[in-house]
Amino acid sequence: MQPVTPDALTLHAAITEVDSGTGVNSTAWLLNESLPSPLIRTRKGERFRVTLKNSLPDSLILHWHGLTQPEKMDGHPHLAIPQGERYEYDFTMAF
Repeated sequence: MQPVTPDALTLHAAITEVDSGTGVNSTAWLLNESLPSPLIRTRKGERFRVTLKNSLPDSLILHWHGLTQPEKMDGHPHLAIPQGERYEYDFTMAF
């Protein structure tokens, strides 16, 4: 998997058919049709600018483990993005 940078990145959450290695396709909720999800690499002081587009049949939130970011960028459940909506994560990496 090729790492991506979080500068103007869009993560598209959608239902996708995927072969998890068994030769049989299964339905999965994926980001950018990738299993595992895209690997995002960043450094202290860099801008973290990611758009989450939710095409799933339910609300969605992403939580960034190991990062220090403003509360509204942290993926708290009360900030879940409804189906069909977008959310803009935009902060400077402070770790």
